[in-house]
Amino acid sequence: EWADKAIALGPEDHAGVVQARWHKALGLLEKKIYDPGWDYAEARLAPNSGCKIDMRNYAGEGMTPWWDGKSPGLVVIHGEQGLGDEIMFASCIPDAMKTGAGIVIECAPRLQGLLERSFQTCHVVGTHKLHGEDWLGGSRQVDYKLAIGTLAKFYRRNEEDFPGTPYLIPDPGMLMHYSERLQALGPRPKIGIAWQGGVLKTRVELRSVSLTQLAPILTQDADFVSLQYTQAAEQEVAEFFGEQGITIHHWPEAAGANLDHQAALVANLDLVISVCQTCNHVAGGLGVPCWILTPSRPSWREGMEGGMPWYRSVKLYRQQGDDWRPIIEK
Repeated sequence: EWADKAIALGPEDHAGVVQARWHKALGLLEKKIYDPGWDYAEARLAPNSGCKIDMRNYAGEGMTPWWDGKSPGLVVIHGEQGLGDEIMFASCIPDAMKTGAGIVIECAPRLQGLLERSFQTCHVVGTHKLHGEDWLGGSRQVDYKLAIGTLAKFYRRNEEDFPGTPYLIPDPGMLMHYSERLQALGPRPKIGIAWQGGVLKTRVELRSVSLTQLAPILTQDADFVSLQYTQAAEQEVAEFFGEQGITIHHWPEAAGANLDHQAALVANLDLVISVCQTCNHVAGGLGVPCWILTPSRPSWREGMEGGMPWYRSVKLYRQQGDDWRPIIEK
């Protein structure tokens, strides 16, 4: 209601109107109203939206046009927002591939190997450059561009449009490596754990718990493996062992710096238990069971109720109020 009032106040390109359209999109998507939620979400691409999504141009002079989700030609689909968002929206790439268009995927460098393997007919470039400088030769003509989040506007208009099926393929050699490493721990279930998500501007305070808070889970009869990517994770694990005598195995190379390593580790796990962060998308994209500690004020990705349609293997445990204890005990 308030977004609509703000939108009515000014011209369509006014910064306040653009930002009101984006916030209306977030509200609609949080309620799983994808049509017209995705249409309003296009406001994020405006220069004055406040979302800071870099505009690509592969045409030299002029401007590369946006793809319409069906026209033939060479299309560059570029990453945006966070690493988890790139993984999540990549679930729409198989739909784009069915159009017969040639597809180049520009992704975060940490994702290149994983996406190359998962979408083998696409040309995948891990880059932070904006205009194809490190892959676009003079003889190659780009016809269209698309921010990866816009794929959902074409292929996920309703909840039944979400297949929720696995689409990521881990590296076979790494898969074997982590299988052997986990088997060496013994016969107990192997559970991945992550306890902090996001940064200050993406509400880290709502998306984080302490290892001490997770103790009722971590005292169960299982082997726990850290999927936490933050710099302090190894120290936190060591301090937790000193305080509680509970071992959490932390292998830094698999905690997220290289998503190929993390995907291979996660693919070998029986379960992932995590706050809202990237490893949930890795687990969901692989079809590995994942339980998410979901805050009472969730992002639009988790929505206000029900499950997460992007992934069938993911289950949301929803916090009530500000207390995590009842959900952790459950």
